[in-house]
Amino acid sequence: MTDERSLIARLEAANTDELAELILNASDAEEKVLRIYLGNERFRRMRNFVLRREMARDDRRRGKRPNIVIIPGMLGCELSSLNRRQQQESLWLSP
Repeated sequence: MTDERSLIARLEAANTDELAELILNASDAEEKVLRIYLGNERFRRMRNFVLRREMARDDRRRGKRPNIVIIPGMLGCELSSLNRRQQQESLWLSP
């Protein structure tokens, strides 16, 4: 019972990173307590969020960047980028 109360106290006092660590690295016994305290659905959502967060961090550490999808408008659009000298370069133009 003391361990359960201690775990709940740590959960309630945790900042974002500590909460993520607590949920991600919970032992079987700790996960059971967290599921009882938070409810199965909330625990599942929180764990999935933490897993997605960790995957995104790993991708950023490896230098992966997210894809960008551009949907052109009916009146035309232009896609530009800045080169190393901060000059605008046209990549695509749709009149």
